[in-house]
Amino acid sequence: MRLRAARDDERGATLLLVIGFIVIVALMSSAVLGLLLTGTKSRVALDQARNREYSADGAVEHAIADVRANMQTHPFTPCPSAHIPYAKGALPNGQVDMQVDCTYDPWHTLSGFLQRNVVFVACAQQGGPQCGPGIISARVNFQSDDSAVATSITVSKTFIQTWSVNE
Repeated sequence: MRLRAARDDERGATLLLVIGFIVIVALMSSAVLGLLLTGTKSRVALDQARNREYSADGAVEHAIADVRANMQTHPFTPCPSAHIPYAKGALPNGQVDMQVDCTYDPWHTLSGFLQRNVVFVACAQQGGPQCGPGIISARVNFQSDDSAVATSITVSKTFIQTWSVNE
């Protein structure tokens, strides 16, 4: 009888070990799942920020090309308007609509060549008011070999003086 009583006491030990193992695996699984969900949410926010910055970058580069071409026919008013809208149809991957504010700074140097500066600020398209700090701001210098102020100039060099991401 003694042998039988000792054997009966050990029957539940295996069940307790199995339950403990299942609880530990469940806790670890829930922790890993929580990390995965947090990483996924962070990834979505990073993707949106990346799309905004790529859109702003492309819009500013497009605006620089427009102003450079416009500089030849309108050297004193190269910005087509204060706000240049760039729709996402013209941008890859369905990125964000952008507005680029263009400010002409008529700074001239007449020492063998002519320099003109333009400041560009890109922000999510608002349809009118100034961008404020915007997503990207750039100051661009357009240089011409023309030594005198003329009604038509040919831009020979374009320099990015500053380029900053404000986001």
